[in-house]
Amino acid sequence: MSKNPKYKNQIPILSIILPTFNRGKYILDAIESIQAMSFKDWELIIVDDGSVDQTNIAISKCLVDERIHYFYNETNQGASFARNLGLQKSTGKYISYLDSDNTYTSSFMSPAIEFLEKNQNFDLVYGALLTSSHGKKKKILFKEFSRRQLLKGNYIDMSTIVHRRKLYELFGGFDESIHRLDDWDLILKYTQNNDAKGLEIVAANYRTLDDLRVTDNHLLGANYVKVLSKWPPRNINVSPLKVLYVLNSYPQLSESYVEYELKKMCDFGFEIEVWRRQKPHSPYHSDIKIHDEDLREVVSKIKPDLIHIHWLDIAKIILPFIDDLNIPTTIRAHSFDTTKKSIKFCTKRSFVKKIYCFPQHFDDFNDAKLKIQNTVFDTKVFKPHKNKNKRLVVRGGAALPSKSLPFFILLAKELPDFKFILAVVKCHDNDDYINELKKLASSISSPVEIRTNLSRESYTELVSEAGIFLHTVEKKLMNVGMPTSISEAMATGCYVVASNNESMKRYIGESGKTYNDMSEAKKIIKDTELWSDHEWDKTWKNSVERAFSKHADETILRPMFFDWIDFATKKNQPRIIKDLKIQIIYQSKKIANSFRQIGRLLRGKIRRK
Repeated sequence: MSKNPKYKNQIPILSIILPTFNRGKYILDAIESIQAMSFKDWELIIVDDGSVDQTNIAISKCLVDERIHYFYNETNQGASFARNLGLQKSTGKYISYLDSDNTYTSSFMSPAIEFLEKNQNFDLVYGALLTSSHGKKKKILFKEFSRRQLLKGNYIDMSTIVHRRKLYELFGGFDESIHRLDDWDLILKYTQNNDAKGLEIVAANYRTLDDLRVTDNHLLGANYVKVLSKWPPRNINVSPLKVLYVLNSYPQLSESYVEYELKKMCDFGFEIEVWRRQKPHSPYHSDIKIHDEDLREVVSKIKPDLIHIHWLDIAKIILPFIDDLNIPTTIRAHSFDTTKKSIKFCTKRSFVKKIYCFPQHFDDFNDAKLKIQNTVFDTKVFKPHKNKNKRLVVRGGAALPSKSLPFFILLAKELPDFKFILAVVKCHDNDDYINELKKLASSISSPVEIRTNLSRESYTELVSEAGIFLHTVEKKLMNVGMPTSISEAMATGCYVVASNNESMKRYIGESGKTYNDMSEAKKIIKDTELWSDHEWDKTWKNSVERAFSKHADETILRPMFFDWIDFATKKNQPRIIKDLKIQIIYQSKKIANSFRQIGRLLRGKIRRK
């Protein structure tokens, strides 16, 4: 390839940033696709992030093109670092990015630059992505821009975007604390004030590979939540929407799922107050305003835009009292309350817009108002914890007979080489039951340690330290739901051992194992004594990934945010539509009657003639 003096010492219109790591086999394809573009006024900045293969040799063949600049990092520091270095070295008016295993199409860049030149109100454009993977049918991926959809997940590939330099100057580059999904974070950052424009032109070809990319092997779920936490959805109204939570008791220490949900929806910008049927047995401090007076009086006073009820059993009691208020209402179903009768009772009311339920219940009931929603944990509290005590077994939850807590105590007796700690919360004035548990432990000389009513902070520390979380429940209670204590434990990296049923298997996945009886539970825990560090690391990662991808408050509650916005802001629409329909029918009848009268008169005249 000969030198092209045309581009020497010339500030290009476009800077293309190409990070690479061990891509000697593919990088020439990427570079040649850039050179083949119809748009020629560019500079290519290659940042080699510590490659140890033949990448540098492949690149050296192309450096005769003076538009190409090569930089090498001695140590691999990740895609965000490499791209930031590329941004620092860039000089172009516009900036684009190409991954070293992908290729550009020849026809995208010219119309993309032309669009930005002609439309100053847009700062970022993107095109479609052509995917190919191991002989599978090629697909073109493209969606029109929607900030709302982008806040749920990324659908814009980095290799398809072009943006003005001013975005980098205003907002900076990539967040290097985000080790995966840094591209999604950047697009969210660069579209926070102005929408992007999608051009229905294929911009790049995406090659799926199984080996390492520039992006390092950090936890995907945790990084997903990190990005979401940076960019919370915002209420579209001028004033915050008011939501009234209807609960049985609040704030009850054993019902952490309620607290996590409340906190997150407040973070999203809703103005929330609580009405409760009774005071809690084990309260904790809450900043949420609480009402104990008559429910209808509370509704009349605060005038909520939406009512949210926890437990279908509570909804069955409450709904008749608010039947005539026509306030959009949603319900959070749990486990034992989810029956065909309770679902039917609630869904037949038009003002009940949605019932959020567990996956197994969604499968059981065919109703358009049902929507899957897993339990959530607080991502600000429960985090991945590496320094685990592999011999510490923990069980946390309410002190109820249905939890089968004697099983935990008896198993502790069988495994003296492990430390068993039972952390229970008083519930429903059950001091007698807690005393029974202590007596049982004493009578059989079980080494179990029973801790009651731990603070949230103390419980979090305990679970973070534990290597194993043992969940127990009465065998007959197969409709067990999704205990929050398990997702909390998984979030810290615990190995989960739980009673065997289909819903529990689906819940914990590769994060642990299920048992049928005490001998199986004993064996599962005992086997961990022989585990290598690699096996523990694998289990830790499986647990953390599963928790953050399927149960993180940010991930699970964001769709409910959008639901509430839709239900609350459109609450009068059905009535308007209904009234309009009535008017149309009424007017149609009037017109029809008029025509009938005219017809009768005409027929009378004809007969008289």
